[in-house]
Amino acid sequence: FVGSMAQSRHASRLSFMIPVMLSGVIIMYIPGLLYLGSLVGFDERVWAWGFTPFILADCVKAVIAGLAFPYLQRIVSKI
Repeated sequence: FVGSMAQSRHASRLSFMIPVMLSGVIIMYIPGLLYLGSLVGFDERVWAWGFTPFILADCVKAVIAGLAFPYLQRIVSKI
């Protein structure tokens, strides 16, 4: 999903890439949380072990990637 959106004509806009990167984080969390829930049961442990410790750092990384992508895309296109 993120790769196909990165190739779109809107990829040079920050207002487009930051939500795309954040949606990529959510897309990756869904199967991970489902798998963890199948192992430990679908209760508060899934959130405590598989979501809460990681979501802040992953969102920060996604925002940084969304901010950097348009600039890096311009640099690479000149090469």
